[in-house]
Amino acid sequence: MRRIIKRRKIPIRLIICVMSVLFMLTAAITTMLVFKNQIENVVRQMDVLTAKEYDSYYVMIVGDQSSSFWKSVYQSAKAAGEEENALVEFMGDELASTFSKEELMQIAIASKVDGIFLEADESASLTSLIDEAVAQGIPVITVLGDNTASNRLSYVGVNNYNLGKMYGKQVLELANKEKCNVLVLMSNKEDWGQNILYASIYETMKTVTNAENSIHMSSIKIEEDNAFAAEESIRDIFVKEGSIPDILICLNELNTTCAYQAVVDYNKVGDVNILGYYNSDVIIKAVERNVIYSTIKVNTDQIGRYLIEAMKEYQITGHTNEYYTVDTTLITADNLKEFMVGGGDGKEE
Repeated sequence: MRRIIKRRKIPIRLIICVMSVLFMLTAAITTMLVFKNQIENVVRQMDVLTAKEYDSYYVMIVGDQSSSFWKSVYQSAKAAGEEENALVEFMGDELASTFSKEELMQIAIASKVDGIFLEADESASLTSLIDEAVAQGIPVITVLGDNTASNRLSYVGVNNYNLGKMYGKQVLELANKEKCNVLVLMSNKEDWGQNILYASIYETMKTVTNAENSIHMSSIKIEEDNAFAAEESIRDIFVKEGSIPDILICLNELNTTCAYQAVVDYNKVGDVNILGYYNSDVIIKAVERNVIYSTIKVNTDQIGRYLIEAMKEYQITGHTNEYYTVDTTLITADNLKEFMVGGGDGKEE
């Protein structure tokens, strides 16, 4: 008698579960392999980056890291540094917290960097920190803002006397021998350079007979600790009755941008002529729209290269030039096209 063997049927659910587990295992292994490969690629890239050794390590410390002006200066210094096998870091740019220039100087000194590029002012606190850095063998080069009382190595910036003449000539052109009020937006920081600039504007106006009688020039200090403070200070000018000038002179990029926005917001286009500073995209657009009458282009590429040149010369010879003067150019509606296509780096004084 034949024995009949019944085969058990495997439940479909069990098959599906087994297949799902196998699929998940395969996916997990594949994912782990891909992830491992990515990790190895990142490590290899980091090894390449860290394998490069630099001869020098410099830091740049400025008040407003978000400024397109200072970013342009930094990019130039960084590129020039690479040519000399020097690493330049824009200190504070990527930190989670905001630090003052004094705090960043303390960090740089504690880090024992090879050199510091500093947007300085004449404050006693920066004088002390610059001297402390120099005493520890760290040369400091001031840029655009100077600290004459300190032992800084060198100063790279514009000729404030010539810059004042450029502004003064624009004032005379706009005034056209008629009465007008001129307001100069000054920094709230101690800075001898801006005082020289202000005096140069006034001196230039005196070259025209009776100009000093028909043109009333005054100044106001703008809070520049942050963009919001500067914006509020400039907006106050347009809020106070009788305080709106005919000509507004701005001595940095932040004040120029804030003044432009205030003129638009308070519907004063055509009533207030702005003489600006720097050639950011926003400022160039404002010149094109005749909201800003003219602006000063500072050769940021030259600034960056001079910083590296001065530092390297000092490291090699033990000395360098005390002053490096960079080129400035006046941008108006007449020559605007040259700058919109990337030209116009020539010098104008």
